[in-house]
Amino acid sequence: IKQKYGNKISWADLMILTGNCALESMGFKTFGFGGGREDVWEPEEDVYWGSETEWLGDKRYAGARELEHPLAAVQLGLIYVNPDGPNGNPDPLL
Repeated sequence: IKQKYGNKISWADLMILTGNCALESMGFKTFGFGGGREDVWEPEEDVYWGSETEWLGDKRYAGARELEHPLAAVQLGLIYVNPDGPNGNPDPLL
């Protein structure tokens, strides 16, 4: 399918479509396929990811550790809230 359609279908859409077809072939009722996300074919130069350059670093904090706007993640690379706070220790035995 990828050879036939090339860049007209993204790898992400192809994987989801494959999963949907597999489920449907086993009798599972799906909601259908809603593809359409375009893959990024070059680096996103217009997206601001923050001033830090280190993965899981916290160099953007200052003083009272206010988060840099419009960013809200604790560290570059994390997409969840760390319940122990910045640089927290998730294992109290360590």
